[in-house]
Amino acid sequence: MEQLILYFKNKGIPSEELDELVNIANGNESFFRRITQRRLLREPLAYIRGYATFYGRKFDVDKRVYVPNPETENLVRLLLDDLGAQSSVLDIGTGCGSIAITAKLERPNSKVYGCDINPSALEVARANARRHKVDISFFESFYVDDLAIDAPTHIIADMPWGNETNILGTDDLLELHHMPQEAVFHPKGVLESYRELITSIQKKNWKPALFFESGRVGESHVRDIIPEGLNVQYVPFDNYSVTVVRF
Repeated sequence: MEQLILYFKNKGIPSEELDELVNIANGNESFFRRITQRRLLREPLAYIRGYATFYGRKFDVDKRVYVPNPETENLVRLLLDDLGAQSSVLDIGTGCGSIAITAKLERPNSKVYGCDINPSALEVARANARRHKVDISFFESFYVDDLAIDAPTHIIADMPWGNETNILGTDDLLELHHMPQEAVFHPKGVLESYRELITSIQKKNWKPALFFESGRVGESHVRDIIPEGLNVQYVPFDNYSVTVVRF
């Protein structure tokens, strides 16, 4: 095992990651070799260990879902601060369900829904909801087009916003290539997923507060995709941003 550890360390895998991989392998040298080779090929460590941590909680993840970013916790905090006693929340592009489940655990009196275009991702989200013992309804839907629910007071969305030249500091482009591509980049370019989401919301004639991750996109570019007449608040953080749109 020591020779293998030295080999992969010389290949560039950090010592702290090797320590975790050793723990995962639990003495099985062949298993250690396999999972460390996967990591060398830039498979996300969260896939190898089987979970990601978000908002202080563990969520099961695998190749069916995007791995949650720690920066996205800023998006969730802003949403939570805006919720009232009778609020309802819809999480668009729910993936592993980390945002929807966090919202329900932090604001248990709120009604929470989640939706995703990928039915395989919804399997993961439902399993995580059972693990965390929360009552959340998950639906397969193209944005909000296919939903038959009452209009929510709040919508939260962490969907593709950038491109390969503009990613979060905690992301790795090679790792992103292992994730579901519909959850990484929009084929039409920067912020197109949110342009389409806003159109979908307007077709429903809903009037929610929409909280979405605008990442490293500048305020002027964000405002360009928002229709006139909607209230827009751009909230910058360190190399990250959230945008709030009130319909």
